[in-house]
Amino acid sequence: MTVRTESRIDAFRRTVPFELDPFQVDAIEQLGTHQGVLVSAPTSSGKTVVADYAIFEALEDGVKAIYTTPLKALSNQKFRATSSWTRSTTSTITPAGRSGRRS
Repeated sequence: MTVRTESRIDAFRRTVPFELDPFQVDAIEQLGTHQGVLVSAPTSSGKTVVADYAIFEALEDGVKAIYTTPLKALSNQKFRATSSWTRSTTSTITPAGRSGRRS
């Protein structure tokens, strides 16, 4: 099953303050095929943007996304960044160290 990703990519592009690199677009398009994607690139090259898109897509579909980091501060930073993507008043996105729903 292939999911239409073009319109979602455009919607996601509006959430980031920069143009996506070709490797990011390629990886995002592969996510739409529901197959695994492995992104290998140098530090600070934008690999996290692919994970951001996966979270964005999960929220659009109303399904769960789990994002883990080795540091609580990074998890909390991702929580703040992705909280604005939710459309409902109830979300299962929680910062590190908390559980449950927020409204």
